[in-house]
Amino acid sequence: MPICSKVDWLRTPAGVLQGRQLAGEVVQPRRPGGNPGQQGCTTSEGRLEDLTAQVSDLSAQLTENRHQQKEASLQALVAQEAAHQELARTTKQLEDLRAEFKTCKVEHQSTLDRSTRRTAELEEELEAAKLAQTQIRTEAGNNAATDTVSARICHVSLCI
Repeated sequence: MPICSKVDWLRTPAGVLQGRQLAGEVVQPRRPGGNPGQQGCTTSEGRLEDLTAQVSDLSAQLTENRHQQKEASLQALVAQEAAHQELARTTKQLEDLRAEFKTCKVEHQSTLDRSTRRTAELEEELEAAKLAQTQIRTEAGNNAATDTVSARICHVSLCI
């Protein structure tokens, strides 16, 4: 016996029908071949079937939504793991570049220091060479003057 029949069985058919109509409920006519005492039951059975179908549809949608949610969560986890690995790889590259930079900086500073010392040495050598050149020119000038004086003395001696 359907649930609706059990509920309506507790009431008298005329009273149930009349009570429902007085309450403003629209009572659908019974299905052909139905029991005259179950006039309002056909509507309830139809509603029960509709609600059962809706529950079934909603259950299927819920299952599909859960599946999609799990799939989206899995994809998000995969993307998060890939991003984490990329971050780790990039961090390692950055650390390697920092170490290389420090090494290059030390080497560059060493080269710069050597270059600065060598430049100072070369400047000292240049100053020494300029001084030597000035001395040589002075000596050459003195020698030329001496030669000129000697030549004049010689010339004067010859003339005498």
